[in-house]
Amino acid sequence: MGIIFDRQQSTKPVLIKRIELTGVAYTSECTACSNGTYADVEGMTECRACAADTFAVRGARECTPCGSDKEYAVVGSSACLARPPCTMRDYFQTHTACDENKETQIMYQWIKPKVCLEDLEGAVHLPASGVKTSCPPCNLGMYYTNSTCEFCPPNTFSNGNQPCRPCQASTTPDRGLSYKWWNTMPPFLTADCFPNDDTGCATPTGWQLAGDHIHSGTGHADDVYLVLSLTVSGFRSVTQLGTKAEVGRVTFEFELQCTSDCILFFIKDKDMVIKSWTGDTKTTHFSYVFYSDKPTIFRWAFTKTQWDKAFTITGKKKYDFADDMAIIRSIAVTNTKDGGASACKPCPLGSPNDGNSCIPCPAGNYIDTKTSKCKECPSNTVVQESNPYDLKSCEKCGSGTRAKDHQFCYSDCKLTLPNQQTFDFSALQGWHSMRGSNLFTGSGTAFYHSFNLSLCGSPDDYSVICTNNATSGGVLEDDGVNEDGVKAAICRTTVIPSSSTDGGHALTAQSVR
Repeated sequence: MGIIFDRQQSTKPVLIKRIELTGVAYTSECTACSNGTYADVEGMTECRACAADTFAVRGARECTPCGSDKEYAVVGSSACLARPPCTMRDYFQTHTACDENKETQIMYQWIKPKVCLEDLEGAVHLPASGVKTSCPPCNLGMYYTNSTCEFCPPNTFSNGNQPCRPCQASTTPDRGLSYKWWNTMPPFLTADCFPNDDTGCATPTGWQLAGDHIHSGTGHADDVYLVLSLTVSGFRSVTQLGTKAEVGRVTFEFELQCTSDCILFFIKDKDMVIKSWTGDTKTTHFSYVFYSDKPTIFRWAFTKTQWDKAFTITGKKKYDFADDMAIIRSIAVTNTKDGGASACKPCPLGSPNDGNSCIPCPAGNYIDTKTSKCKECPSNTVVQESNPYDLKSCEKCGSGTRAKDHQFCYSDCKLTLPNQQTFDFSALQGWHSMRGSNLFTGSGTAFYHSFNLSLCGSPDDYSVICTNNATSGGVLEDDGVNEDGVKAAICRTTVIPSSSTDGGHALTAQSVR
C-alpha cells in the first residue's frame, strides 16, 4: 500500500486503530484492563480510558484523581505528573477583526488543556490582551470594506492598500489567490487537526494565525496530522499557438522548526504528493506548475514524527515534540477563476473580447497588436467584429455612404462622383413602404409581403421597423403589436389580410431584415 510520490510508489505505514471479530467462541476468562483504563461493571466488552487529571493502573475498577492541583494527567494516563512552569510555548496569540479605524486587538490564550502553573519559579504569565495595533494591508487583489478584506469586483484590481480600480480597455485582470497576511483565515482555505483518536489536538483546527504567517501550533500530541486545504474552483484556460500552455502555478514560502524527524507534505487533490520536506528546514520557496484547468485542492500536511515513534510501547501517545511546528508565510496561486487581481495585463491575441476575460475597447476602436492599446478606427470605417484586433478589423463603408460612430454605414442622401459632380436625393429620405403581389398558401389563405425601406437620411433616424403582431397561435396581443419584430434599413413582413374572424385586424408575422 502506498501513495503517489513524484510518479513513483512510496510505501507509507497505515495505522489500523481497531479490529473487531464477531462470531468467535466466548473467552474462558477476562483480561485485566491495561494502565490508564478501567472497567467498573462486570462483563464489559472493552475498557474505558481515564479522563484528564485522573489515572489508573492495570486491572483498575475506577480512575484515581491526581493528588493535588499541582499535578496533571492526560487522557489514558497511568500516573500523574508534576505540572511544569508555564513558558511562552503554552499560549498563543490571535487577532480580532479590524475595526472601523483599521485597528486590531492582540489577544492571548492558553493552550487547552492547560497543564502548566504560573506561580512556579521561572514561570511566565499570560500577556495582557486588548492592545491595539494597526491592521496589515489586505492581501493582493482585495480591498478593505466593512471591517473586512474582500476580493475586488470583476474587471478591477488592487494592491491591497488602495481601493479597487477598473482595468483599462484591451486589458484583462490578472486574477489569482495571494495570501501574505494572516490576521484572519483567507477565503477558500481551511485548517484541520487529525489525531488518531479523539485526543491530541490542542485546538480544534490546529493551525494558528499569527499576522505575517500561519503556523501549525504548539501543544499537539506527536501523532496528529495538521492539514491546510486550499480549494480552487477552477482556472482560466490558456491556449498558445493552438497548444495547451501553462495554466497556472502555486508558490509558497515555509519554514520547519523541528527537533524531530518532522515531515511537511505538499499534496495535490486526494493523494498525489508533489514534494515533501523532512526535519528542521530554513525558509524555503517552492513553486509548482500545472497544466489542467480543472478544480483542484492543494494541501499542506504536517506531522511531527513517524507514527511508530508517536506512542509508547503501551500505546500511550507522546508529547515529546509539542513545540515542533510548520510555518507558512505566503501562498499564491495564479490564473484562478475566483480571487482578485493585483494588476491588469494586456489581452493576449486571440482571447475573447467579451467583457469577461478581456475588457473591450470603446465602440469603434480596435486593439493595436504592437502596443495592446485601444486605437480609434480611421474615418468612415466601422467595426463589426467582437474581437477587433489590428487595423484590418476596421471596414470601410461603401461608396456613397458614411460611418455613424464607427458602428454602421448610412447614406445622407447625397452622392459625389469622382469628377466631383454631386447628386442630392433628399426627397427619398424617410420611411417608404412597398407592397408585393397577392399570394396564397397551399390551403388557400391569402397573404402578401410588405417591404419597409429607409434609403437615406439622418443617421439618428435611419431605420424602419417591421413588427409581428401575431402570436404563434394566431391571436392578436392586447396592444395590437407583438414584442417580436426587426429594425433595419430594409425589412420585410408577411401580412395576412383582415377577415371577419380576427376582429378586422391584419396579422403580420415572419419579419426579416
